[in-house]
Amino acid sequence: MPENQDVIKTHFAKVVDKYAEWAVFQAGNVCKDIRWFMPSPGETLLDVCCGPGTLSFAASPLVLESIGIDLVSEMIEKANELKEEQQVKNAKFVVGNAEKMPFKDGQFDLVVCANAFHHLSHPEKVLEEMMRVCRRGGKVGVIDIFAPPDEDQRKQFDEIEMARDESHGHSLDEHEYHELFLHAGLKDIRDWKADYRVNLTTWAGIAGLQMNSDVYRRLKSLLLESGVAAGFDPQDESNGDVSILRRNLYISGLKA
Repeated sequence: MPENQDVIKTHFAKVVDKYAEWAVFQAGNVCKDIRWFMPSPGETLLDVCCGPGTLSFAASPLVLESIGIDLVSEMIEKANELKEEQQVKNAKFVVGNAEKMPFKDGQFDLVVCANAFHHLSHPEKVLEEMMRVCRRGGKVGVIDIFAPPDEDQRKQFDEIEMARDESHGHSLDEHEYHELFLHAGLKDIRDWKADYRVNLTTWAGIAGLQMNSDVYRRLKSLLLESGVAAGFDPQDESNGDVSILRRNLYISGLKA
């Protein structure tokens, strides 16, 4: 089992409810996310590292079927619970390893992984597996945070991410994502970047941090010390909180 998977399973099992609450709150934005990949009504979607199923639910009115897979069994339980609550009929969820998925070659028209690549020990293996289960002419895509290109800034970026979430692994920069997609053999690669701001208490809370904890205080200290250089652009809010900048990269390519 690759080195970070045990940490991922332990961390997300602890924060499943908080993560799901945030994901449901963000459902409107996730609808915009999936539309960027231009799904079609007759297509089947694979949602890799699906968490509580937010992307699958957003895609369900747009595709024939969506299937979500996640390493964390508690996340799959939550996804099935939300599926019943929202009465989604064309979504399914399975527990599985993104590096070796239990699907046939070319089974899906669209394969997307959102908000997970920075957790992966071997993102190139996951991308290869995403390509394997995608049909020829189908689309493969990733949505995730991306690091600054400068090496020192990247180290600060990853240090801050790790202080918040122990399951954070390593963030790629924009150029590395393109190189990853090119090396995998994907064609017609396109990308888009989206920025948004979030309060520190909310961002930390999703990861299960308490405001009065030493871990939270260390995270806030790191953000105030090196957050500007690392690209977080911390700003004081009138309520005493701190807002930070989050940057997502959307990238997709066609399987030739």
